[in-house]
Amino acid sequence: MLFVQKGQILVQRTIAISPSECFWEVDFFHTGTVDNFGQLFNSEQGRIQIRDVLTEDLYTAEGIQMNFNAGVIKEVYINQQEIPIRAYYHRLMKAFKGKEVSQ
Repeated sequence: MLFVQKGQILVQRTIAISPSECFWEVDFFHTGTVDNFGQLFNSEQGRIQIRDVLTEDLYTAEGIQMNFNAGVIKEVYINQQEIPIRAYYHRLMKAFKGKEVSQ
């Protein structure tokens, strides 16, 4: 996933290792130079906000995986607004099952 904000770009990679494990990596790239304290503050604030959102997402993902492992959840229903996540999910399911999953 690619998040583009004014002054910075965040790249998030989730690499499936198995049906129950993945490697999750996030990199921040700053564009341009910081010329004053206000720009530095805004840059750091944006990074902290994204960090907090990603931490919440990771916590939720871990809980969902525990429910999958326990057999509680059989399917995932993804909101229509989550287009990139839905596309990624369907590609993963195709890779693991070897067939297309309806969208």
